[in-house]
Amino acid sequence: MDQMMGRRDHLGGGPGGGDVVMTALRIPAIAVLFAIGIGPGDSSAQSWRTVQRAVRLGSAQWLNVDLGYAAGNVTFGPGEAGSLYRYTLRYDEDAFTPATEFDREGSSLALSLVRVIDSFWDSSDRGSLELSVPPGIPLRLDLQLGASKADLEFGGLMIDALKVAVGAAEVEIRFSSPLARSPEIAHFEAGAADLRILGLGNLGAERVEVYAGVGRTLLDFGGSLTHDILVDLRMGLGELELRIPEDVGIDIERTGLLILLDAPGLQRDGDHWRSAGFMEAQRRVTVQLAGAVGRIKVVRTAPSAGGRELNPRPADPRRE
Repeated sequence: MDQMMGRRDHLGGGPGGGDVVMTALRIPAIAVLFAIGIGPGDSSAQSWRTVQRAVRLGSAQWLNVDLGYAAGNVTFGPGEAGSLYRYTLRYDEDAFTPATEFDREGSSLALSLVRVIDSFWDSSDRGSLELSVPPGIPLRLDLQLGASKADLEFGGLMIDALKVAVGAAEVEIRFSSPLARSPEIAHFEAGAADLRILGLGNLGAERVEVYAGVGRTLLDFGGSLTHDILVDLRMGLGELELRIPEDVGIDIERTGLLILLDAPGLQRDGDHWRSAGFMEAQRRVTVQLAGAVGRIKVVRTAPSAGGRELNPRPADPRRE
């Protein structure tokens, strides 16, 4: 059952190209696209509106989420059982108008928030989006956030693909519990951001890519780490802290101009800094670090929970 509130919500056809791609790939998708602009105007002329929608899971077997949100507060996480997706969007209807297209047969949603006039957007009241997705079916997630403050929870979800990119943002990403299904690669990008990723031991990915620009980044590998992880880490001008359980072996390979490495207890071997007994460790984190100017700090934390049996990866029905 769909629920929609807000007199500026229009249902209509989307770009033909998008429909053709989704049909050809047979991939049910959520495409959540926000185009938000900032221009001169009177910040007092604001009229806030709230839009809500909920769609039942039905017979959907997988879901794609493509989220682009330029500015505002974002909350993302697992939803209720039996729900395909649910969102609540709060926006200034004098400056923006939402448009929604939902294809039940293809299980696809396109949602856009489009600027209709040039208006200054008061950052003291930025609008918001709350989006939840089902915990019981495979997901492919591509989340693009601009000038946002975001709280993203992925714990317990079934994720086949994960990409998160943030701009001038303050973002906390959590894997509070082990994923029910894990991607082979997880990709994170940050521009001028304060990025915190917690519980990477619960992610289950074999490779983690983190590209950090200007700002501070925290990578915490706590949780149920059960296998080796390769981290491709690239940074510009910023600070990064790695929190790795004390029973996990560490190998950091550093290449770059002026990267300062604060890693007590690690032993240097050429361009590598390794923990004692690295080769004998049951679980290892290998970090390939490249960048221009930055500071890296390594902090040892409590032993990893470990021991989790990863769920086998069943055949992907989208490729059949």
